Amino acid sequence: MNLIKLYEYERLNILKNGIEIINSSELDLIDKISEKHRVKFILTGRKHIKATNYVGFMKVKNKTFQVVPKIFKDNQRNADFLFYLLNYTNKLKIHHFDSGNLKTRKNNILEILISWFSSELLQQIEKGIYKNYVPIRENSPFIKGKLIMNQQLKLNTVEQGRYYCEYEEFTENNKMNQCFLYVSELLLGCTQDRNNKGKLLNIIRFLGKVDRVVITKNDILKVPFNRLNKQYKSLLDFCSLVLENSSIINSTNPKIETFTYMFDMNKLFEEFFYVFILKHTEKLDLALVKKQVFLGKLFNKFNMYCDLYLKNRDNKELLLDTKYKLANEKGYSQSDFYQMFAYSHGGNTKSNKILLLYPVETIQESFVHNIDPNNTITIHARGISISNIWDEGQKKIDDKKLLDIIKEILEDCL
Repeated sequence: MNLIKLYEYERLNILKNGIEIINSSELDLIDKISEKHRVKFILTGRKHIKATNYVGFMKVKNKTFQVVPKIFKDNQRNADFLFYLLNYTNKLKIHHFDSGNLKTRKNNILEILISWFSSELLQQIEKGIYKNYVPIRENSPFIKGKLIMNQQLKLNTVEQGRYYCEYEEFTENNKMNQCFLYVSELLLGCTQDRNNKGKLLNIIRFLGKVDRVVITKNDILKVPFNRLNKQYKSLLDFCSLVLENSSIINSTNPKIETFTYMFDMNKLFEEFFYVFILKHTEKLDLALVKKQVFLGKLFNKFNMYCDLYLKNRDNKELLLDTKYKLANEKGYSQSDFYQMFAYSHGGNTKSNKILLLYPVETIQESFVHNIDPNNTITIHARGISISNIWDEGQKKIDDKKLLDIIKEILEDCL
């Protein structure tokens, strides 16, 4: 079992039919990844593992642990929803993405990303391998470009007929192609998909005149972009993502030992609503939208931040806090109300209108609390059912439906 699928917060037994599906060395690597990032992506125990609120995938040796949101009843739509969120919030800068890849590759997120990268890069390379001018220094029998005098005197004082020169060569052996070659070879060792392997091998063959060198994220940052190579930007961003989130072993024949691409679903849900509201500020009649607003210190000790701060054109203010979890049977979470009460009254600036937003079936409850005759706090709890606004044909949330719902909520709460 190379792909182990989990929903968020799902628990999985290590033994299946008496056979160990996750060994101790893999469990140790999962723990090391958590220690490195200081986040418990997946909880490990003696008899089971358990997903947390983080979604995405974690490649550990030859196994990939994949965690998706549990919004829909089937894994396919949940994977679609995750890709949509990552793209919409610009966490995953993928263009021309074919959502059909999700089904053909059995919702394996890692294989889908490799498919996108190899397809896009191969398409660009087949149009013509990118070349640019690269500075070259060498001790040559001929003078090329300019003579580097300090090296000439150092190396060629005795040996006559040699010239230490620096010149520029228009070549495909440049830093960008070296990066593509390096990452393609790393991904070739990760993929189990026959089509992906074929495309990566074709890329490596096309880049046969490019030097094999070890590439770091800093090398990618140094690649200059212009109108001639801007089409490669998203591909290099992906290369950076791979290198930044991987542990690579064996310097002579580099291989990816672990590759972690996980996101806090709470923050992803919050970021989605921030980006959506920001994009539709005018249609929502808002004058100001801010995220992660500092409200002050509770008891002069604990920092308080609200997810979103909204102000309409009539200068009415609203604090919005997204809660990516199921509300209770009453339609809200009690602990969330305690938190919102602290936000309203414990900060430097008092706020008397607060909105809690849940990804569940429609909730429409408001609670008014009178601090004194001149000070009233209203906390609204609202729910937006993702399944009701999901466009299955487009594999995305229906913008108009969501916009109408948010507009109605803001008109009611502001």
